[in-house]
Amino acid sequence: MVSGRVGNSAAAYPVQCLGIEIWQIPTVLLSNHPGHGRFSGQAVDADLIKRLVDGLAELGALAKCRGVLTGYFSSPDQVLAAAMAIDLVREVAPEVIVTCDPVLGDEGKGLYVAAEVATAVRDHLVARADNITPNVFELGWLSNERVETPRDINRAEIALRTMGPTSVLTTSLPGRRIEGSIGMSMSTGEDQFVVETPRIDISVNGAGDLVAALFTAHLMNGAGARDALKAAAEAVFSVIENTAERGENELALLLDPSIFRNPPSRFSVQSMDLVD
Repeated sequence: MVSGRVGNSAAAYPVQCLGIEIWQIPTVLLSNHPGHGRFSGQAVDADLIKRLVDGLAELGALAKCRGVLTGYFSSPDQVLAAAMAIDLVREVAPEVIVTCDPVLGDEGKGLYVAAEVATAVRDHLVARADNITPNVFELGWLSNERVETPRDINRAEIALRTMGPTSVLTTSLPGRRIEGSIGMSMSTGEDQFVVETPRIDISVNGAGDLVAALFTAHLMNGAGARDALKAAAEAVFSVIENTAERGENELALLLDPSIFRNPPSRFSVQSMDLVD
């Protein structure tokens, strides 16, 4: 993305603020994100993605890899290239943390990728992931479960974990404990957590990308799932708050690095009972 803060452009600086080097492999090269209506550019050929990964492998870099985060894909071939890259990394760095951010669609819009792309993500990336970070629509699509109530969300997250991931972090939930809030829910093999933050009246893209990146980065730095969820929620709220204050239409990311390293503690992560 030449201009804007989605995908790699949303993830790179915050992750670097946490002391992690990031290697970016784009799946599209666009002038700006499609949320602005018009854009120029094109998808990256899947063969080029493979060659970039092969180049890193020949350099011996993959053995140093501690995390992999996947995001938007424009073709099934790109998804397969990402799956092969994950397999290559696991061969030489078996402790790598893999997060799949399934950028597939949204409530009220449905899928905004081709159905065959969504199917490829479900069939080839979900099982390879340690963590998956869908929004509510994506959770329902991937798990083939109804996602209307908190109990539905819980069941769908558990269903998705049976496909491979250790944790499922669902974003963009309507807040239920705090009026006018927005929430995130996370199911792990042992616990169910929820965190809610005030909903800020602003429309920007990239918040989900930022959540996935920060959650993964905190895990890579040794945080447990609950602490990583809290840190990601706190930092993303601070970013959106700053964006609204500045009147921007893109995420205001060029902030004091401490916002990402040690964000202000304003919200609590609550435990919930698991569905039997």
